[in-house]
Amino acid sequence: MLLEPARWGLFPHWKKDDSGPPLFNARGETVAEKPSFRDAFKQQRCLIPMDGYYEWHDKKPHFVSLGDELMWAAGLWSTGLDQMSATMVTTESVEPIAWLHNRLPRFLEHDELEQWLFGTAEEAKEMLHPVSQEWVKRLSVREVSSDVGNVRNDHAGLLD
Repeated sequence: MLLEPARWGLFPHWKKDDSGPPLFNARGETVAEKPSFRDAFKQQRCLIPMDGYYEWHDKKPHFVSLGDELMWAAGLWSTGLDQMSATMVTTESVEPIAWLHNRLPRFLEHDELEQWLFGTAEEAKEMLHPVSQEWVKRLSVREVSSDVGNVRNDHAGLLD
């Protein structure tokens, strides 16, 4: 496995410029068919490691994590516009976290990582369902400072 930095928001290989909305997320329900994602889905799947992510609900930010455990989200990469870019695959949310947002990154269990990366497109399609409710029950969700909404803020208190 190789870890490489990428710009957030996929630039498909055929894109001529960076106009238009960034492709931050790819819906699992349509990722294999949509022109913006289908080529990357066939051959350029990746893992997006994260120790957590922020989600806003009722104008309040929440930090979602597995405590000290790393999470792996299904992703796609491309080298459109001569730069490495990436997006995250999402699915419908599931309980008990559905109250926070109607979408959820397609987190991968450890035994799914190789299939996502190296399996055929058909095998990857079989993985485009929401993560199990049992897995989601392990998530910790806590409200955090609204300072997280400004990229200029970078201090340890953001997670308090």
